[in-house]
Amino acid sequence: MMTSDQELLRAYVTGAHGAFRDLVERHAGMIYGAAWRVTGDRTMAEEVVQDVFCLLARKSAALSGHPSVAGWLHRTAINTARSQRRAQVSHEQKLARFASESRESGPEECHPAGDGEIDSAIDRLPLDEREAVVLRFYQDQDYAQISSHLGVSEMAVRKRVSRGLQRLQRILGPSAAAGFSPACLAGPA
Repeated sequence: MMTSDQELLRAYVTGAHGAFRDLVERHAGMIYGAAWRVTGDRTMAEEVVQDVFCLLARKSAALSGHPSVAGWLHRTAINTARSQRRAQVSHEQKLARFASESRESGPEECHPAGDGEIDSAIDRLPLDEREAVVLRFYQDQDYAQISSHLGVSEMAVRKRVSRGLQRLQRILGPSAAAGFSPACLAGPA
């Protein structure tokens, strides 16, 4: 007779880590399939499987009495996959926005100077400009979010970012600045 999911969760909660492995073996394929159908991406589906099982481990005590652990896993896989898919679409839109800002401010390609040179240049910016540039490009916040975070107007944020980018180009020098654009700050996806 097969041990129920609830029994396996209860065993895991009491320290039987092999019980969790059994749950993973039993349900990983179903979770992967559901995630793959939502995302259409194998790597993302694998991440969903990991995320769902991490969540199951954290909530194992509460879920050991759940009437359908498999149902919970399926629903959680779908919700997690949708969330990751939305995040991916959002990220792609942000990259497109960076590319658009790059075209508006100069060269389309990013040929940053040597490794770490841009980061060193950012460290040389005045604090207010450095904060605005870091929040805008490294933490991908929009101007309204930065405004709220720094407690200044959106116009002030835009000026700080603009001045910061201009100062970065001056700090990097003519040869490095020729290939510099805000997209260089975005880093790899």
